Amino acid sequence: MMANSRNLFGSKNCTRRPQTQVEQLKISDNKSDKLYDVLKGGTEKLKTSVNLWTARLKYHLTSGEEEQGLKVFKEAVAELTDKALPVWKLMLQYWQNTRPSKVEELFKEGIMQGGPSIANPLKPMFLEWLVLNRGIVAARKQYMVYSQLPPFCLEVHTKMLELEDMQPSPNLKHMRKCHQNTTMQFGAYNTDVWMAYVRFEQNLGDKGNVTDIYSKAIRSLKQPALVDIFISEFSLCKAESFTTPQLITKLDPVDEPMET
Repeated sequence: MMANSRNLFGSKNCTRRPQTQVEQLKISDNKSDKLYDVLKGGTEKLKTSVNLWTARLKYHLTSGEEEQGLKVFKEAVAELTDKALPVWKLMLQYWQNTRPSKVEELFKEGIMQGGPSIANPLKPMFLEWLVLNRGIVAARKQYMVYSQLPPFCLEVHTKMLELEDMQPSPNLKHMRKCHQNTTMQFGAYNTDVWMAYVRFEQNLGDKGNVTDIYSKAIRSLKQPALVDIFISEFSLCKAESFTTPQLITKLDPVDEPMET
């Protein structure tokens, strides 16, 4: 009993009687009520506080108050607008853990209605979710939609390339299409997308395409300084290709139709 008393009260000399379970529950309820009042009052006074809205939503969801949580989620999205991404992520995580069938619907809602600051981060997340839950074919089909849907998002292309590269037998036609989209949409001021395309053809695709990519990059880059950077990086890449042995880490890639 002495050990338990020390743990509960922090002092072995304390003579105060232990609290009953009913008293402890009342204290817990009071603390919970106070926390709710603080969070509710906080979001009413500081309507653009991401941290307060996230904490208030988390309070309801972890308390089993799903219906109230959904109301708070909608309020938070309306108040935070383009800063609401953490709230969207929290709601997605909740559905993933409780009702996975709701996840896809919420992803699509955020992407279509959330504006660029919400839609662009959610798009690559949705592609990854599709691969894990529906397979690579579903992700490829969705990518073909998002890749042509303004506002363009570089992470959509890089995420799709990452997902393709994780497959046992990458689809070369689809990967090439990703690189083509990336350079077409972002190649005016970004040398990295051109070099990624070069390395893809050099290492996995068709080396005969490298010269054409080089010429397109020189024509497309809008600033002389960027052209100089690309030429330097290209030269280094070319030199490395002659000195670095190729390591085979997966099955031979397949040059199959993009739909399969």
